[in-house]
Amino acid sequence: SFELSSGVPIRNQVYQVDVRASDFANLLAAQFSLGWDNNQLRFDSLSNLNEELELNDENFSTVSAASGRLAWLWFAALPVSLADSSLLFRVHFTVTGEVGQELAVSFTENPTEFSFEDTDSVLIASFTDLQRTIELPTSNRSFVAVKEWRGFPWLLYTSPSPRVRSRTRMPSSA
Repeated sequence: SFELSSGVPIRNQVYQVDVRASDFANLLAAQFSLGWDNNQLRFDSLSNLNEELELNDENFSTVSAASGRLAWLWFAALPVSLADSSLLFRVHFTVTGEVGQELAVSFTENPTEFSFEDTDSVLIASFTDLQRTIELPTSNRSFVAVKEWRGFPWLLYTSPSPRVRSRTRMPSSA
């Protein structure tokens, strides 16, 4: 089975999606594509390519990445097994969609059809897609909340007695 996982997509920031595998036992070949709305996500790069599978740039076709599609193909001469939840690779995007929009990254057969083979047969895989809501960026600056301060000017008050002059504060309404 294959799964996509990520953090929170924040407008105009980098958004990383992990592609993970479970029940990856004695496989000789695997292929699929990822799809997304290119109006919400812009493909930037790939990283954390699985070393046990000896993945490199040649395992990916980024020709259609600007259109929201990424193809992945892997094969080996000898069977390979991975621990459950192993990271296959990480996809880096920039979030270009609007705040509040739902965005999705999905496994798809466009442009590459699903195919998985082990030492005995062709396999059928299960997939877990990803759907998130784009959020506003948060500040990395710290602010300290301060109570509102009110100042009242000193008033010159004249008492009924012409000999007494004093300054007094205007009473606060709070």
